[in-house]
Amino acid sequence: MTIIQTIRTVAYALLLTSISFTIGQTASAGQYEVKAQKEIYWSMGKSDLVVKAGKKLEAGKLDQARRLYRQSLKTTLRKNDRFIAYINLSVIHNTQKKYENALKYSNKALKLAPKNWLAFNNKGTAYFGLGKYELAKENFAKAVALNPDDESLQFNIELAQSKITPVYAGN
Repeated sequence: MTIIQTIRTVAYALLLTSISFTIGQTASAGQYEVKAQKEIYWSMGKSDLVVKAGKKLEAGKLDQARRLYRQSLKTTLRKNDRFIAYINLSVIHNTQKKYENALKYSNKALKLAPKNWLAFNNKGTAYFGLGKYELAKENFAKAVALNPDDESLQFNIELAQSKITPVYAGN
């Protein structure tokens, strides 16, 4: 065997190993998106930007987290990562009292996961902040229907109801 044949054999073996490794990871990841029916995007874990944004959010660095989540949405994300970005953007905007933006991101999250109690809770919080207490109560009720064991959701309904029909102490 000549040196050129040896190099070809090694290169061919490496190419086959690389292809089978990629196919194996794609299949085992079970997460892919077909774009233009030519390329398959896949990942083994959460987007790095989503992870970094989550750490900033946990540290209370809301502006940095918001910037990273918005940046992540410009990339190819798995559905779950996109959902997380939308949910956490709605939380950030609710925290910063930017309720219209919080509604926008809550609605986007609900398009991805129409039966997610977090999205309904965040949407209810945004409506509450806007003074739309009936709509807030409706969304909190949807959240409770999806997660009946969460006591904080029931508290949110009661708080919205108290704004609709105030309770007076004494006569």
